[in-house]
Amino acid sequence: MNNYFRLLKYLRPYWIIQLLTVVIMLVSMATSFVWPWFNKILIDDVLLSGDSGRLAFLLLLWGLLFLTTFIFDGIKGFCFTYLDERITIDMRKDLLKKLRQLSYAYTSKVNTGRVMAYFTSDVGALSGLYQTVMVQALESVLRLVVSLTILISIDWQLWLLALPFLPLFVAIPVLFNGPMRNAGKMIKDQNALISEKLQESIAGTREISVFNRELWDIQRLTKTFVDMLPRKVKSTLLGTCSSSIAFFALFGAQMVLMWFGGLKVFSGEMTIGVLIAYLSYMSHVFQPLRSLVGINNKIQTAMGAADRIYDFLDQRPKIVDSLGPTVLDAVHGVVEFKNVSFGYDNETQVLRGVSFVSMPGKLTAIVGPSGAGKSTLASLLLRFHDPSAGSILLDGIDIKNLSLKTLRESVSLVPQDIFLFADTLRTNIEFGLESADEISMAKAAAMARADGFICDMPDKYDTILGERGTRLSGGEKQRIAIARVILRNSRVMVLDEATSSLDSLSEKAIQEAVSFLVADRTVIVIAHRLSTILAADNIVIIDKGTVVDQGSHAALITRCDLYRELCSSQFLAKDNGKDVQNF
Repeated sequence: MNNYFRLLKYLRPYWIIQLLTVVIMLVSMATSFVWPWFNKILIDDVLLSGDSGRLAFLLLLWGLLFLTTFIFDGIKGFCFTYLDERITIDMRKDLLKKLRQLSYAYTSKVNTGRVMAYFTSDVGALSGLYQTVMVQALESVLRLVVSLTILISIDWQLWLLALPFLPLFVAIPVLFNGPMRNAGKMIKDQNALISEKLQESIAGTREISVFNRELWDIQRLTKTFVDMLPRKVKSTLLGTCSSSIAFFALFGAQMVLMWFGGLKVFSGEMTIGVLIAYLSYMSHVFQPLRSLVGINNKIQTAMGAADRIYDFLDQRPKIVDSLGPTVLDAVHGVVEFKNVSFGYDNETQVLRGVSFVSMPGKLTAIVGPSGAGKSTLASLLLRFHDPSAGSILLDGIDIKNLSLKTLRESVSLVPQDIFLFADTLRTNIEFGLESADEISMAKAAAMARADGFICDMPDKYDTILGERGTRLSGGEKQRIAIARVILRNSRVMVLDEATSSLDSLSEKAIQEAVSFLVADRTVIVIAHRLSTILAADNIVIIDKGTVVDQGSHAALITRCDLYRELCSSQFLAKDNGKDVQNF
């Protein structure tokens, strides 16, 4: 129930159109009450008396009444649609805000398809909830009250005969609310799983084809689809049962009224027209009751989606600004790791007591075997995660005390896994700096040695890339990513395997660009290919989460066995006829 009231807050900005909708609904409802008595007059006062003049007049009124109802129903439908869509937009905006607040640690663990389900199927399930609850429920209650008043005023004795059937409508929500809400939530959970598997299947198309696993993929997805069947069947059966009880109550009441009303017509206590009108007004009693049952079914299904949405919205981001965070107008760029330890869970430590300093105008290289924890350092520096112990300082200030905006404007990253938007090359480069002009963008692309292949494309900077930049090679993607980091012009730049997909000529060109950047910036290079960091001012050797040694290439090659081993394995000293120490 709490989530239901939380949903109502989305109505506040649109209270005027909501009020207009209610007014239109009242007018439309009022016209519907004219019809039964109109039929009574037509039967008793016109058809049975043979008055053709009054018949023509009544038919004219009938047409005007129909036209009025048609117009107001159209306006009501427009208001419903507008209100639903505006609220849907606002809900999706809130979901997107929450998604952006949650740290990278969250999004890296949660399947993309599951998150997408919040925006699509879950929000979609709530579409129409407001008109259902706020307008249709109100209309049904008012219609019920007015109809009962009319029926009692016409013949209260007949009404008492129909009264025993009403408790059946009260029993429906008592019996079905809980099961239907649970069934609705189970359907939404399965829809989310289907979205997950479909997204995974599409993303893995290349691997599925390479390994001839098409049949496996089809069978896996088909099982997910089949698992939806019992959930759908259960939900449908619950809805059918509740509707059947409502229909039985309506049918039973009408049969009783038809019998005793017919006897009154035979005895002359009631005219045929009054009986027809009475039965019509009785349907105005039971139809709202049936409608309320249907509304209840919709609400329970929708609330299952609402529960999922609010489970997501109620999550607290782990990475947030501290109270009164420091905002720096100018950043010098001194980065210091002080006894930093970190683990993705409580049991396994990825880093243990890591310490080093990276200064402006200096190139710091991080090297070590795969899985040593090198890329984790970049994640910690950008506060995708926080250390479990120790601290990371920028210009002597713990980055936990810096505003996230200041930190991420000061530190740029070229990651291993390059993400490009399915947009133009221009958009992907300018993503690094929204206010960039054409000259700055082209200069950044030239420094990243990306202008060559860009100018060879038919539309040059306006070339549209495929999803995740599929029209580009791995090396071209990396050069675009480097270009947007150069354009951003942060004081601290982190290149995580940034040249791993480049050929030797492109790698040399990027090294020249990096050397230019080092002149007045802090540059940290994380690399497996040791050729990229030979000129580094300080090389930090990481192994199994700890700093084994650090220093220049010349110093490390003489005293660090692990560094010498890494050099030997990559440069094959014997085959090249070189001495590792002179490498």
